[in-house]
Amino acid sequence: MKPLKSFFISLSALFAFLPASWGQPYKDSGIVRLKEVNDSIKEAMYYMALDSGPDVVHLYIAGTANGHAVVYVHINNYAYRFVFDTGCSRSMINSRRVPTEPDDSVFLFGKLSGGSGVQKYEGIVKVDSIKLGKWKSGEYLLPMKDMGDPNGYYGIDGILGMRQLEGYDILFDWRDRLITLCRPYATDSVVSARYDISTSVPIIVSKDPFGFFIEPEIRSRFKSRQYKLVLDTGSPFCLIPYEARPWLLNVLSAKIKGLGTGEPGKVRFGHLRYKLGDKKFRHVTTFLVPDEFYTEIDDRLGLRGMLGMNVLRRGPFLISVRDSRLVLLKRR
Repeated sequence: MKPLKSFFISLSALFAFLPASWGQPYKDSGIVRLKEVNDSIKEAMYYMALDSGPDVVHLYIAGTANGHAVVYVHINNYAYRFVFDTGCSRSMINSRRVPTEPDDSVFLFGKLSGGSGVQKYEGIVKVDSIKLGKWKSGEYLLPMKDMGDPNGYYGIDGILGMRQLEGYDILFDWRDRLITLCRPYATDSVVSARYDISTSVPIIVSKDPFGFFIEPEIRSRFKSRQYKLVLDTGSPFCLIPYEARPWLLNVLSAKIKGLGTGEPGKVRFGHLRYKLGDKKFRHVTTFLVPDEFYTEIDDRLGLRGMLGMNVLRRGPFLISVRDSRLVLLKRR
């Protein structure tokens, strides 16, 4: 543990030399917090999507935060660090990056998957433009929520959810640090230029909330199960129900920030094998989550966990909205 601790100390020392303004609100950013929020505004915000963009949009992975892929989203021509999260339907901005003080006028929205239950937002902001890669939109509405100090080690400026990307297929290549958004009619030419297909498995494309669900085969040494999971680039690890505890051969525990509650506590996990089509993934760290982790949305959709980045980052993959398939790719 000592080398790892020394690494984090060195990393913290590096952050000390960043400009003092990094992670702070841009005072002249032009982000305006709406003083009054009614049901029609919330509905308009919820269904906003980037539906007039180009055929292909390239997003470069600028870094990671706790195992998440971070991309730059330019809001009113200022760069913000957003987590690219296929497990979240609604995009949002960190309230600590908004140059207006939140008040007590909060409202509730559901998150696509569990982990924090029903989201409590601090208001809605209006921006003049949002830019993803070479694509740029006009006026936009975003909810804001306190996501912690943007200057912290895991600090982020917001989350890029899937509702805004509806209508695009998603090509994700962790090694090349590249996420490519493709209109379905342009996907084949983009993929065939660099990749061959390894295998593909069916997924469920949900419209409300917008997201992607999958049912992989999960194996211990003696038994296998299938759970309906969220395809979630916003989760560093895979999550399955605590009811799976009896059929795991080795179960370990770690004292970390508890899943679902946000409070420190012991969380149990094991190392399992996942099978997606003909592709097998071994030694996948998988956390067991208690019943209180799941929300009403999870129960309504039959969701029992997440397929996280410790599987998805092992190779390039394509989420095909048109064909409702997860396509695992191999480089030429």
